[in-house]
Amino acid sequence: MTELTVTSVSPACGRFASASVAASWDPIQSGSPSPCPAMNMLPLTALLVAVVASTSALPARAADTPSAASDCVQLGSDQQLVRAGASRNILLRNGQDHYVVHFQDDCSAAGYSRKLSFSTDGQQGLLCAAGRSQLHTDSSRCTVAQIEPVDEATFKKKARQRSR
Repeated sequence: MTELTVTSVSPACGRFASASVAASWDPIQSGSPSPCPAMNMLPLTALLVAVVASTSALPARAADTPSAASDCVQLGSDQQLVRAGASRNILLRNGQDHYVVHFQDDCSAAGYSRKLSFSTDGQQGLLCAAGRSQLHTDSSRCTVAQIEPVDEATFKKKARQRSR
């Protein structure tokens, strides 16, 4: 067998390399790393760059914002409902998160009902927007149109305004 030796520039290594050395290298028999270590790192580097680029393109979202995919909030046991003056919306504190829950139609019953609870498709304690959830009162049901996240200061200000 005749062996040709061609000298070329290896773009991955950035140096001159003999084509016969690169072509004859066998990782199983030699037990040594590739004659061009940069080529081994290229796929890993490209993968890392792709991951960083894809995660930096994701929009930042507040922790208390209902996710865009589901627009739902799982309600916990630590809740506060401010319903004074309620007809089109009520204020909801769920743990450390604060919301204004808007209704599709008038929901005056929320202002005087003894018991209020949210449900979505029969599941208690799940609050979703876009007409998926209902507020159950003593006498009626009100459909939830929108869940608007607010900060604690805005929640407190709106609660004070309603209690006057």
